[in-house]
Amino acid sequence: MYSMTLPNSAVISLDAQQAFDQVEWTYLFATLDKFGFGSKFLNMVKLLYACPRSSVLTNHERSLPFLLHRGTRQGCCLSPTLFALALEPLAIAIRADSHISGINCGTSEYTIGLYADDIILALSDLKISLPPLLKLIDSFGHLSGFTINWKKSVLMPLSSGLGPDFLSSLPFKVSQDYFSYLGINIPRNSKLLFRLNYSVLTDELKCVIDKWKLLPLSMIGRINIIKMVVLPKFTYLFQNVPIFLRSSFFKALDAIIMPFVWAYKPPRISKSHLQKPTDEGGLGLPVFKHYYWACNARAWVFWNLPVVGDALGCGSSPKWLEMELSTAIEHSGASLPAILFAKSVINSTCDDFILCNSLKILN
Repeated sequence: MYSMTLPNSAVISLDAQQAFDQVEWTYLFATLDKFGFGSKFLNMVKLLYACPRSSVLTNHERSLPFLLHRGTRQGCCLSPTLFALALEPLAIAIRADSHISGINCGTSEYTIGLYADDIILALSDLKISLPPLLKLIDSFGHLSGFTINWKKSVLMPLSSGLGPDFLSSLPFKVSQDYFSYLGINIPRNSKLLFRLNYSVLTDELKCVIDKWKLLPLSMIGRINIIKMVVLPKFTYLFQNVPIFLRSSFFKALDAIIMPFVWAYKPPRISKSHLQKPTDEGGLGLPVFKHYYWACNARAWVFWNLPVVGDALGCGSSPKWLEMELSTAIEHSGASLPAILFAKSVINSTCDDFILCNSLKILN
């Protein structure tokens, strides 16, 4: 969306209302049957949902048990998969509807992405695509029990061609600047990606460390906090927001973390020694820059998957990989692994935002 001119298009983030509690069992069992899971598996699932009862605990007083009639079981490891299967017919219907147009990237079209109950839609020809989409979601809700919280759902226009009268008539909240999806702030302007994600997380880290520094922790305890609380949040951004980060960012990060590790006292040994593994005499302090490189090197691993014709081998491929592959071939005529080692090709593909940043990081 940062690399193309997209008239009358928008990205929509849908917020499901009590998603896991709304699934109708009749619909769920019918969906499993249509997907061909077989009577044996279906009967095992039905057994899990045979006459379950629940009660409400209020001020240590428990109500009489009552029967449950819908929703997936809380705490059951099968529930996320069952919910994903229950939601898949909606995705299939949206992709199959000829009146709902997605956004084309090379030879690939992206319309809908799902992760548990979080749905993101990328639509073009918005005035034509939205009415059948809203009707489809409403019909699906009547069948499955799945409902959308329209007040928390956000539409972000990708062009200025959509008039204010049209936008005000939509059930979504309209944001001209950015929206959040899976914990990532996605702005309309790519230059804001760093500020809305990395800068925000860095500011949060400063506030949290101000609270942690009052705790009576050993050095090992402080390093373990960095490993278990801070590092996962940054690796999540490294994996999902692949933008080029300068060395100054990691120096600023170390300037926040290292005083905390040393309890705001003068350091006694070098940072590089602390970052060594424990079997080499260090304490395993994470090197954030190495994690940044490793997270982005994942893309290179996918790029090296074998290609058979226009489809990638080894099963179904991620949609983002198909889009990057088609973009690379369209702009340079080279495969993704070849682009990594050809500087002349890198310059010709820099109109693709994600691909350009990935190449900068890996080079």
